[in-house]
Amino acid sequence: MNAVEILNQKEQRDKSENDKKVLLEKVNGLEEKVIELQENQSSSGEETEGKVSYDDLLHHIQLKDSELLAEKRKMRDLHGLYMKLRSQYNYLCTKSGLTTKNMLMLKDKLEEESGSFKHQQTTSSDGGNKKCRCICSIW
Repeated sequence: MNAVEILNQKEQRDKSENDKKVLLEKVNGLEEKVIELQENQSSSGEETEGKVSYDDLLHHIQLKDSELLAEKRKMRDLHGLYMKLRSQYNYLCTKSGLTTKNMLMLKDKLEEESGSFKHQQTTSSDGGNKKCRCICSIW
């Protein structure tokens, strides 16, 4: 072999060694990137779980909000029906002439009559034939 060929082979070997170093550095860099990406993927998996649970909680909150609105609507409707019924009751009482004053007097009258009815039952001696004197026309 002559000296020129030896120099060419030596240059090619040096060039190959330099290429080998560059390629090894690239491989090491890529391996580090792969490790980082795997770590990011595992941590993003945890974030995804957190996001999923956040989405579930948000959905649950929205569901509860809609249920609460439905209950409020229901209570408002019931209150309206109660007010209507109370108004009808007051109208009928007024139309029949029943006022709170009349109702109190009627209550006192019924209590007096029931008291006298009890008194009559205890004092009468019909031999077991007791007659009931009720005022049923009021009811």
